[in-house]
Amino acid sequence: MRVSIGIPSYNEQDSILALLKALEMQHLNGYEIAEVIISDDSSDATPDIVKDFSDRSMLNIVLLHHDERRGAANAWNEIFANTSGKSDVIVLYDADVIPSRDATMLLASSMEDEHVGLSAANPMPAYNSSSTAISYGQRIAARASVFNSSWLRRVRFLGINQYIAMGRAMAVRSSIAKATRIPSSTIAIDLYMQCITLEMGYKVRYRDDAIVWFKPVESIEEFISQVRRAVAGHRELAHLIDRLNIRLPVKSMLIEGLKTAKDDPSGLVMLALAYILYPFYMRPIDSRWSIARSSKGLSLYDIEGYKERYNK
Repeated sequence: MRVSIGIPSYNEQDSILALLKALEMQHLNGYEIAEVIISDDSSDATPDIVKDFSDRSMLNIVLLHHDERRGAANAWNEIFANTSGKSDVIVLYDADVIPSRDATMLLASSMEDEHVGLSAANPMPAYNSSSTAISYGQRIAARASVFNSSWLRRVRFLGINQYIAMGRAMAVRSSIAKATRIPSSTIAIDLYMQCITLEMGYKVRYRDDAIVWFKPVESIEEFISQVRRAVAGHRELAHLIDRLNIRLPVKSMLIEGLKTAKDDPSGLVMLALAYILYPFYMRPIDSRWSIARSSKGLSLYDIEGYKERYNK
């Protein structure tokens, strides 16, 4: 099976090199990465970093750079339009994540079932809770983010619902991607693709074993911005969620939240503190364009499966 990798990128000079190195070290088990397509709107050093890496890499990297910011929906559309017609699957990664070494293979392998059209990864926080090097405000944001991640992971085990593809990586069957154009104003582009896949009559699969590591935000303002973005994205697609009957009951959400709180009571406290501070960060922003700066810079040295290689 041939796999195309798609990466939307905007000012990722602190993150994209680690992702590209991780892609070189993927365990593919017979699968082939045909190309890595980067749709980039950066004004920083990201394009230069990609070009330099591409010159030395065994990966076939295609950089599509733009001088103005167009948004993630347009980036995904560009990736869909430019992937090879011979690719069976497109695996999409956010530019600031690090996939586990078998994540690409696991996501793509779901498409061996001809009825599956989309496979969602398991985003896991790479967070050192024992660190004393961050401020109390940073700790609140990071722990709140970790709690949310654990909560949503529990929710994903309940079956297909609107939170399955709320992640940082997923795979989509190429035929679906080629037939789809995401409206440029769409915020929750991953949820939109999930809904389109279901509307086309395909199944959606959650892969808990396909782990993708991310760095939790260390800013209360950025955490609240992420929450606002998620809420706005779901509100925008409410008509699709209800039409497909994938809205998770509030009761189920609360039950899983209580289970998460039992395992991580301090995380719940940090989440509560973040929400108490919510009114102080209600600045007018356009949710389509908000990004988190403190989540950048995750290193391969921080991730199991990679740091061992560097320590040899």
